Amino acid sequence: MIKIILLVYLFSYDKIGMSGAQFLQIGMGARAQALAGSVCAVGGDVTSIYWNPAGLSKISNYDFFAGYSRWIETITFAQSAFGVQRGNISYGIQLISMSMDPVEITTVEEPEGTGAYFSASGTALGGAASLVLTDRLSIGFGAKVVREQIYNCTADGFSFDVGSIFEMVKGGLTIGLVLSNFGTDMQFKGRDLAIGFNPEFLGTTYYETSTYPLPLVMRLGLSYPFEVGKNAKGLVLIQSEHPNDNRERYSIGFEVEFNKVLALMSGYILGHDTQNYSGGLGLLVPIPWAIVSIDMAYVSRVQLKPQIYLSVSFKGR
Repeated sequence: MIKIILLVYLFSYDKIGMSGAQFLQIGMGARAQALAGSVCAVGGDVTSIYWNPAGLSKISNYDFFAGYSRWIETITFAQSAFGVQRGNISYGIQLISMSMDPVEITTVEEPEGTGAYFSASGTALGGAASLVLTDRLSIGFGAKVVREQIYNCTADGFSFDVGSIFEMVKGGLTIGLVLSNFGTDMQFKGRDLAIGFNPEFLGTTYYETSTYPLPLVMRLGLSYPFEVGKNAKGLVLIQSEHPNDNRERYSIGFEVEFNKVLALMSGYILGHDTQNYSGGLGLLVPIPWAIVSIDMAYVSRVQLKPQIYLSVSFKGR
């Protein structure tokens, strides 16, 4: 009982702005973005490597994904992933990259610019595996290395993800639970923090920056698929999200797919400081060796410009 109380306390008190590597909180895939990120109980494509690695168990043959967004102002965000299924085990790898346009360096002596430029970026590279335990239960594990860079300073970390998906009704109501970004603290180091040569230690002395945790998050979600006539099917999603550096968030999503060709998605998230409603569409194009899925999402932002997410995936037949 005490352990349960401590766990609830860990994810309930206000710790806004206490973690770094925030690019890890930008969801993978235009479809998931259109559904307000409420997809931890949904599998079937390789973007599950981000949302819940247990969902990799539902891919068939292989799946390749690539996504891009011009995020806020000059920040760009790109993601890619590849997954394969081999019997009861599925494997996947992912690459997440965030970057910004270079900014000219200014000083007190040269307020108009020095002619030199700096930039910042974030990168995560990882892999995951999912195992089918029964015809209703799958579990998944993932790991990734994380790096943030500002000019000549870098911070490195390592994190784990663990999740499960359980079909409460075979082919029907499904529950998903995942813990993401559990890992090491990070700390910026580099030559930009150099103070100067210290003759006492016969070396360079550096400023010491504070350590900061990764954006740990726990998600619990439900998904319910249903038929809409003979040529369409729907999906209802509900999810709660408990980050270690912000308040709880709750999201809902709806999707309708027509004739396995066109899909319409919408979502809404409660408790988010900058995001509320979202929507999008997907186009499924069959080719001889795969099903090509082209998705676009529109995400409304509070006090910020809305974002457009684009992604494409190839699901092997």
